[in-house]
Amino acid sequence: MKQTAVNPWAWSLKLGYSQAQIIEGARRQLVCSGQTAVDGEGNPQHPGDLRAQLSLALDNLAAVLRGASMDFGNIIRFN
Repeated sequence: MKQTAVNPWAWSLKLGYSQAQIIEGARRQLVCSGQTAVDGEGNPQHPGDLRAQLSLALDNLAAVLRGASMDFGNIIRFN
């Protein structure tokens, strides 16, 4: 089984984790860490504005998906 890290931003590496891992074997899947409303440096954004936080978190998820050559159509489950 081959694993490839996906990290659109370097800030999470300093904390010891990757944004996602592509796992390839019998099939190709992406396991993604929780995405939040942070900027490219890992700084929280939009305090007190849930709508803006959700929008940024989804933008961040889209960036991770693009890094794996995927998009929202590839998502099968949100936890």
